[in-house]
Amino acid sequence: MSKHQNMKKVNLLLLIIVLTMQAATAADPIEKELKSEIKEVTVFLNGAQVLRKAETRLDKGRTILKFTGISPQIDEQSIQAQGEGDFTVLSVVHQLNYLKERKDTEEIENLQLQLKELRDKINFENNMLSVYTEEEKLILANRNIGGQQEGLKISELQAAADFYRTRLKEIKIATIEIKKTIRRYKEEVSKISKQLNVLNLNREKATAEILVAVATEKAVEAKFEIGYLVNNAAWYPTYDIRVENVNSPMDLTYKASVFQLSGEDWTDVKLTLSTADPRLKGIKPTLNPWRLNYHNPYAQRQNTNYNQPTYNNAATGTRTISGYVRDENNEPLIGATILVPGTTMGTVADIEGRYTLTIPNNAATLQVSYIGYNSKEVNVNAASNIILQEGVSLDEVVVTGYGSQKLPRISWDGLRQKKEKKKQERQQGQTIGSTNPVAVQQKSNAVNTEFEIQVPYTIPTDGKEYTVEIKQLEVPANYQYYCVPKLDLDAFLTARVTDWEDYDLMSGDVNLFFEGTFIGNSYLDVSNLSDTLEVSLGRDKSIVVERKKVKDFSKRKFLGSNKVDTRTWEITIRNKKSEPIDIIIQDQIPVSSVKDITVELEKQSNATYNTNTGELVWDLIIDKNTTKKLEFKYKVTYPKLHTLVLE
Repeated sequence: MSKHQNMKKVNLLLLIIVLTMQAATAADPIEKELKSEIKEVTVFLNGAQVLRKAETRLDKGRTILKFTGISPQIDEQSIQAQGEGDFTVLSVVHQLNYLKERKDTEEIENLQLQLKELRDKINFENNMLSVYTEEEKLILANRNIGGQQEGLKISELQAAADFYRTRLKEIKIATIEIKKTIRRYKEEVSKISKQLNVLNLNREKATAEILVAVATEKAVEAKFEIGYLVNNAAWYPTYDIRVENVNSPMDLTYKASVFQLSGEDWTDVKLTLSTADPRLKGIKPTLNPWRLNYHNPYAQRQNTNYNQPTYNNAATGTRTISGYVRDENNEPLIGATILVPGTTMGTVADIEGRYTLTIPNNAATLQVSYIGYNSKEVNVNAASNIILQEGVSLDEVVVTGYGSQKLPRISWDGLRQKKEKKKQERQQGQTIGSTNPVAVQQKSNAVNTEFEIQVPYTIPTDGKEYTVEIKQLEVPANYQYYCVPKLDLDAFLTARVTDWEDYDLMSGDVNLFFEGTFIGNSYLDVSNLSDTLEVSLGRDKSIVVERKKVKDFSKRKFLGSNKVDTRTWEITIRNKKSEPIDIIIQDQIPVSSVKDITVELEKQSNATYNTNTGELVWDLIIDKNTTKKLEFKYKVTYPKLHTLVLE
């Protein structure tokens, strides 16, 4: 073969190698890390929608853009991506990165530093304790004074005894003080460790990444928006209600307490509060056949938990329950979420899995959830020991459309902290970070309401509550006092609000102020179907009520085979206010449930009497600095062989 032919073969081989390398290079996409910033956040009653934005230049071909530093608490099914430019989004993939750990917050770092310093101090004190212990052993081991054959003078023996006594006493005192110091340091270590457990409860060390694959025919400038839903974030409504007097309208301040532990700070973001809850399923219920079976009282007793702690509060229409949330191995599920369906009332389990929750009296079920476990709805009467089963989670998800209407599945196990405001802060009705209302734009649609905060807001990922004032309302109200002297001698002021649906209110806690004074807390319940909303404004001590039995007109006599008991009660109402009041007084007489017992109302002081319930109601207008007396009398006839409780 000629030399010229050999050169041709070499050149052809080199050309093939170059083309193969170019083809391989063109086939392999370029990976590019892209820095993005959180620009908008929509906080729901359960979870939050985060919108990140970024800009970059894309080279021709395929590129994988890596969005880093994402919260590990995101719901993978909710990831959405869209871009602006002459390119195509091929896919979106979510993954965790355990090599790039998320930085701890400044609070956690400070606590960890304090913990290290305390442990160093404990080590030092333990070393000093060892020194004193060894010295004591040394002294005790050398108690023999002088030689065996030679005696000691009395003065030398006394000096030695004084030395031993003094030094051993000093050692014992120093040892006691060191042990006290160590015990105090350990108590501080325990407190800091518990606080760190709370702060680190859901702070996974891994960070999340979103990989967006794109393709373009030429180099272009591109803009991107990445949206996703995060857990461990929420808001709930609170209210300040101020009433100057019963002749003025009610001033209502509508506020939101916002908190998040998503793992990423929301710094100067456009904040929107939504009354929607994406955790709730959007599937309509199906009515299944109602099949009758014989009643089994034993099964009912088995399913009834008589040990369930329940505390009723008739004044607020609520009750308090408590219990434990555990897994199938009876291990506590720390941070498990317990919610009352359809309300914003909820709490989380502590490090022992225990929870305590105040719920409306008519609440029948609780929604319990924990990340990695199947959510569960339980009856409140069986909520003292809740067991969750471990569920299945998705490893990755691909989404190719930003405008998807698919409802995301949420498993929220956030550290929902109870609202703990300082007493002085509550009494002054302050909001955190602002004393003037923030401009808010309200939008309502068929299923929810959104409040767009018109100034940038910062919500760090520290689990603390940040108060945003939504709006201030001047609400016309009709005021009326209400008292049931048989149960409580205090008069309660109530405000009755009509057309309350126009205010887009939600159920929530209320701080009450009357005549410029903080008078306590209440609960605004908007879950009723009445066209009038009744708000309890608390007790008014300037109205004095007394109820007593009139002994001269209360007596017993015998009539044949029957006994006849007569009771007379007197109610006194004193209005110490400088203005008239409208007050309802409610009392009762007994109602017979058997034929042998008869009850007759003999005197009622113009009360409205309900014969079915025995209720007596007086609707009174009492002038300022005036006393009003009411009297009612009833007679009960029953067989003399029986005994009745008539008071």
